[in-house]
Amino acid sequence: MNVLLVPDNDTREPGISPVELESARRTVQRCFAYSESGTTVSSDLVIECRSDLLRDYAMAVPDSLPASNAVLEQRRQWEARLAADTLRQTFRELDLSEALRRI
Repeated sequence: MNVLLVPDNDTREPGISPVELESARRTVQRCFAYSESGTTVSSDLVIECRSDLLRDYAMAVPDSLPASNAVLEQRRQWEARLAADTLRQTFRELDLSEALRRI
């Protein structure tokens, strides 16, 4: 792994051992935060593609989970985003220590 994607949430102390930390330092070259909404504040990276290229794959994710109100709501949100011609996701670059505090 050389790119680490982490949720753009509150930070906390990482619960990893010194050996795991050193391994991450050797293997992770870049870290980015993503947002469930698809848009991060102060983004450094934007990935955009035609929605039809990812629609089937993306919808298979919530369809693979046991049905619940939360999963059904997530599915409705994804359907709405994928209804547009273009899907766009932004990311904010982080240093490794900050990224690990978001896991």
